[in-house]
Amino acid sequence: RMLHLYPSHQRAVLVSSVIRRSAGADGTGADEAARPGGTEEGDEERVLFGYVSILRETVNRGCDLDKLGRVYGGYKKRKLNIEHVVPRAVILAAVGNASDATAPATNDLFNMFLAVPILNRARRDYKFCAAPFGSAAKPRPTLMYGKINSPKRKYSENARDVWWSLGDGLFVNDRLSRFVPRPEDRGLIGRTILHMCETWGC
Repeated sequence: RMLHLYPSHQRAVLVSSVIRRSAGADGTGADEAARPGGTEEGDEERVLFGYVSILRETVNRGCDLDKLGRVYGGYKKRKLNIEHVVPRAVILAAVGNASDATAPATNDLFNMFLAVPILNRARRDYKFCAAPFGSAAKPRPTLMYGKINSPKRKYSENARDVWWSLGDGLFVNDRLSRFVPRPEDRGLIGRTILHMCETWGC
């Protein structure tokens, strides 16, 4: 679970440990960065991409997913799928479709969590916010409750000040493209966004 609690720290430990293992047998401390044609940044990128690819392949083969971080709640007796906290569209806009960083950035495991599909779809690519908010004309927002596929939700999708409750403190506003996560997920989400911003410029 430390993998998702401290992504930037885990990343640094991973890279430094691999560089240490690549040191010369003579004990001089020569690493990949000192070898002809090698750069520390390039080696780090290859290490991280290989690390993410191996873990993702393991997940796809049906390993125990209990150790993968989860967001948004509602896990009991439900199928889960992969949620990108920083949406793929945002990542591609930052690194570019043709960039060498596209694959490792979109497959960064520190940005991938398990979520209930219906909540994952409701979040879409919306930005996060701390709480439902109103407008200058109507400062107090309208909160609506019920099943997510309720006919009443059509009203919430078309009204700017209406927030639809998804339970457990989750709210979504489709007109404003905003999503309110659970309080217990916010630290995890914040660290993930910081990691993606520091690493890939998202």
